[in-house]
Amino acid sequence: MYHRAQVGAPPHDAGPDWVEAVVRVAAALGANPVRVRWRLLRLQQRWQRTRRGAEVKALHIRYAHQTCPRCGAIAAREERRCPKCGAPLGSRLAQLVTRIGLALPDVVSVSTLLGVAMIAIYGRMMLAQGGGLLGFPVPTLLRFGAHYPPLVWAGEWWRLGTAVFLHIGLWHLAFNVFALSQIGPAIEHLYGRAQMVLFFMLTGVVANLGSEAFGLAAVSAGASGGLMGLVGLAAGWGQRDGTTVGRDVRNRMLHWGAYTMVFGFFVHADNAAHAVGFVGGALLGYLVRPAGAAAGAHRPAWMAAGLAGALAALAAAVMAFVPLPARPAGAPPRGQAVMRDGVQALRERCRARPPQSAPASQRAAAAAAPASAAAPASAPASRPARPSLEELLGPAPDEDDDECAQLDWVQRWCALASSHGEVTGDPRLRAMCAALRE
Repeated sequence: MYHRAQVGAPPHDAGPDWVEAVVRVAAALGANPVRVRWRLLRLQQRWQRTRRGAEVKALHIRYAHQTCPRCGAIAAREERRCPKCGAPLGSRLAQLVTRIGLALPDVVSVSTLLGVAMIAIYGRMMLAQGGGLLGFPVPTLLRFGAHYPPLVWAGEWWRLGTAVFLHIGLWHLAFNVFALSQIGPAIEHLYGRAQMVLFFMLTGVVANLGSEAFGLAAVSAGASGGLMGLVGLAAGWGQRDGTTVGRDVRNRMLHWGAYTMVFGFFVHADNAAHAVGFVGGALLGYLVRPAGAAAGAHRPAWMAAGLAGALAALAAAVMAFVPLPARPAGAPPRGQAVMRDGVQALRERCRARPPQSAPASQRAAAAAAPASAAAPASAPASRPARPSLEELLGPAPDEDDDECAQLDWVQRWCALASSHGEVTGDPRLRAMCAALRE
């Protein structure tokens, strides 16, 4: 005879001892005992289902036979090829990793090659500074190509790509290499190996640019922007696919992206780059068809784009592994030297030109200023408030104004900022002021 709790819905007149004890306490407090009993029994049954699922999962992991990844046929443990379709079954370790729910990339996959490149560059940085297993100081990161907006604006645009292969610390590297091993092979299978590298580099660069647009003024590095691009790419493909499998992929990628953002918030990561990379990848996944559909007249362009992405990744990895030589002692940083040369060339051009009138923006502001702005002579004597830089200089020149007028405004701004002790939050102005002082 079956116990009543095993049949259909939970009963309302029986239950385990702990359930009945809780029901009696709830009834004494004025709660409905029938409703409390039903909820507790439903909670108990849900827990039993979860426990049975975990037991079945454990049995599945320990299952002695093998499952063919191509056709799903069952093969004996000692078999090396599927007896039904002839596909290789792989090692026992690969079977266990797959049953746990992780992906084991192929040894020759580009995901593996990208991960090896990141690890090799990390080891190269350790050798360059004579240690530093757990992390690197800012000068080392900058030397090997970390992303820093003032240097990018000064001409070192390649940092947008090399920063994708750099990592600030060991845990940063381990997390990103593991994430790449999970999402990378699926994108390779869906879009192609070379195209996967293209999307990884493209979304990584776009993520760094988006980080600048959101006001990044610090040194940053890491592959997480490109990885979030691949996650968004899979989510966009799932939305475009529209099938049950596609929607499941989309939902899992959305969860992954949300977890990454939450984790990034607690560790103070560059979530702006994460978000921009994910959105950019999602748009690509929704708009770009997978490799199987890129046939016919579009195939040459598809192959050329993949080749361009692979070459860009190779160039960025080589530049990160073999950085530019260190600057001599006392020499300015490269980005500052580039900006200094540009500022000095502009100075020479402006000195050779005849004096120009004030910029249009400043003339308009002067015309709009009321004539009664001066204080009346009968006003009580008091210490005047210290004027701000904007009040002393007037509005900044527009982009349409003459370049010499813009340079004159920046020179006066730097001089007044130095005398007032004010420091701007705009990294471009700080870099220009440093170049003007040389």
